Amino acid sequence: MKSRITAVVLCLAGALCTSIGAAEPNTISHARVVAGPAGRTVSLGGGIELQLRPGATIRSLPKTTPFVRGGAVTQLTPVVVKTGTVHVHVPAGAHKRGVIIFDKLGKGGIVLAGAGIFTTAGKSVVVANVRGKVLAGRGSRWKPVSAGTKQRIDHRGYAGDPTPLVGAPVVRPTSRVVVAVGAGAKVGGLRWGAAVGASSYEIALRQRGHVQQTRYSETTSIADTFDAIAPGRYDVVVRAFDEHGINSPWAKLHSVRAVGVQLPAGAAVDPSGTIRLGPTQKIRLTHADGMLLKRTGMSRWLKSSQKVGLHEDRRTVVYLREKDSLDISSVPLEPRGMRADVFAGPKTAVWPRDPVKITVRLIDKNGRPAATSAKATPKVMLGTTRVKVKFERNGNVLEGTVPPRRGRGPWVLRVEVEDELGLPIGRDFVEIVRQPYKRPPLKRVARRER
Repeated sequence: MKSRITAVVLCLAGALCTSIGAAEPNTISHARVVAGPAGRTVSLGGGIELQLRPGATIRSLPKTTPFVRGGAVTQLTPVVVKTGTVHVHVPAGAHKRGVIIFDKLGKGGIVLAGAGIFTTAGKSVVVANVRGKVLAGRGSRWKPVSAGTKQRIDHRGYAGDPTPLVGAPVVRPTSRVVVAVGAGAKVGGLRWGAAVGASSYEIALRQRGHVQQTRYSETTSIADTFDAIAPGRYDVVVRAFDEHGINSPWAKLHSVRAVGVQLPAGAAVDPSGTIRLGPTQKIRLTHADGMLLKRTGMSRWLKSSQKVGLHEDRRTVVYLREKDSLDISSVPLEPRGMRADVFAGPKTAVWPRDPVKITVRLIDKNGRPAATSAKATPKVMLGTTRVKVKFERNGNVLEGTVPPRRGRGPWVLRVEVEDELGLPIGRDFVEIVRQPYKRPPLKRVARRER
């Protein structure tokens, strides 16, 4: 049985023709709205929203149009779409309000409740019913579109039978862990199952329901990574688009946790992402609550700790994973690449008698003499005052001398050596005493006889 809908008060076809054809200033209540690269959301009041896909252009008209269906009157807000795709959302509590959306020739759809999609497709339009009550047609000829289907309309009217909406991508949701060191963490290498009727896909990174980044693909994978993300929790979601640009619902692909790594003062990250630490230094993990951790030298997974360092001052790999997942992320740690053996002496130095000689030997991480290109800066302090010392370098050895001084003493002379990053790599000190004062012998004066 054909469903017939009759407009009351005025003929809808006439209203559409007047609104579109006259285009007088007093018939337009809103300026043209153009969606940018991120799309745009437009509110029509009463909880009704239009979500414009990037590049969509619309204009809403000032006067509502009364519609009757099954004895119920609904006030429709007219929206003209010049180009693009528009999602229409009419909540259940919209108080008998809806949206009629059409192109410049009057072809379009009516959303009485729920969610519908309208898109221009050359000289035709496509109206989709995601859920709720949606109609498609033109002029005075309108028929319902079943939920989960779409109807194409051309200048002759309905073009073919309704067809199913594009299916959601096939996914197996998993948990992923990434580590944010330095500039942040990256998420990439994503794959999913093909959706029926899909011609392209949109992949989004969301945090607390808000889209942070998007990528697009015509295949069921994406090699490109999202831009580096800050520590926190994220979701990676994917949806399919058909040839008309109508999309499927989002499907959750991954739950992502980006674990933060805070470095201690003096630690560094090399170009490969390896963190270089001193023997007693530790990194601090953030956003790792409830995770499991294992590192070099450990035989089993333990509850994640906030701080972790080198194992036996050698290369160490820290592994992290969620309790219910086998997806593992790692943080490589290595000892700093160079150390300095420092000697300041003699240890029995006495001033102003003895000069203090300083010897610095630079050693690489394998215990061999460091390369002649290795940079190191000795800093000499006498008490709290820095002393300028000229050092001569011969291969991996630097030598300098602090001349003796006069004064009351005692003194403490400290030598600290820093690498090219300003990180301490060695130190030594010497305590210097004052030479004891020897009172000159008394001269005996001969007594003169009278």
